[in-house]
Amino acid sequence: MTGDRGDRDRTTAGTDRTWYRDLRDRSDEATSPLAEASRLRDIAASHTTGTDTDVPAPDTVGPSTTDDGDSASPLVADIRRVAAVDDLRLDGSPTDHHYGRVVPTRARADGRTCRLQLRLFRRPGDETGDSFEETLADQLDRWAAVGDCEGVVPVLDTAGDPRPWSCTAPITATLGERPPKTLADALRAARSLTHTLATVHDRGTLHTGLDPNHVVYAPGTDRPLLDSVGLFDVYRRHSDPSSALSLPYAPPEYFDDRYGVADRTTDVYGMGALLYRIFTGRDPYDGTPADIREQVLTQPFPTPSDVTELPETLDNIVARATATDKFDRYQSAQALFEDVNDLCLWLLDE
Repeated sequence: MTGDRGDRDRTTAGTDRTWYRDLRDRSDEATSPLAEASRLRDIAASHTTGTDTDVPAPDTVGPSTTDDGDSASPLVADIRRVAAVDDLRLDGSPTDHHYGRVVPTRARADGRTCRLQLRLFRRPGDETGDSFEETLADQLDRWAAVGDCEGVVPVLDTAGDPRPWSCTAPITATLGERPPKTLADALRAARSLTHTLATVHDRGTLHTGLDPNHVVYAPGTDRPLLDSVGLFDVYRRHSDPSSALSLPYAPPEYFDDRYGVADRTTDVYGMGALLYRIFTGRDPYDGTPADIREQVLTQPFPTPSDVTELPETLDNIVARATATDKFDRYQSAQALFEDVNDLCLWLLDE
């Protein structure tokens, strides 16, 4: 691979969330990237910033640079020439992300301007060869393929030229930054996330990096979304895993190969750890990386009701999901969702 995915089919995934409506037409109409991009006109009104009379945002972000030293401005200009969306422009200053840089952008569609996120993926260390970039490209395609699932951040476009990048719906906050405010909110978030994970697994895809930074919110919705689906598994093979995953949420198999390899029960563990965070507002473990490793491998997972008053049923759900031995966990995300849903039916008056 030379960095240009021109020989590959770029994937543009649609979504029917509140901030993008009807991006993917489910009729027999062609679903090429350009056809998908043309349906960006159905973006929610709160993210429409003007008409064709608007002056395009300048491609300048001052001294901000991407992680490998290239300025963001030329990269956006290069990506604009190959992106499925029209007239991709900078719309703010880049920020750091687990996997590189996030650049706020906007793009044209039928006289409207919609806000998007351009993600520029870093190459770990000196790793710039075909192996990493092709593995990342394949995983971005898998993420895009499940982007039409309710509860997943949609990938609208992705390619490898001039460097690996993707274009996604905009994000306003992570679960770590915006925790549920009430028990009812926590229950709804738990039900939504476990259902989304079950759906993603049913489509043949793993997340592998569940933590509060990989659960996010988009503008105008209270529904938590799974972000960066599958990317952790790519990066952990080429760089320090702790740079992309919050260690208190890492399962035993990430600390010691004797506990097995990443599979569906790895995501079940990560979701169980997220449930602990959702209902207690705390990380399950703290301390140095060595301290956390020792706790994960030698101690039972913390009990949510030890932090605040919660039903014993929730304690049992979290304990089973986060069992040290993978064979003691829920063997499917669907089974985890069913127990969480039963808990919600019991506690929520709706």
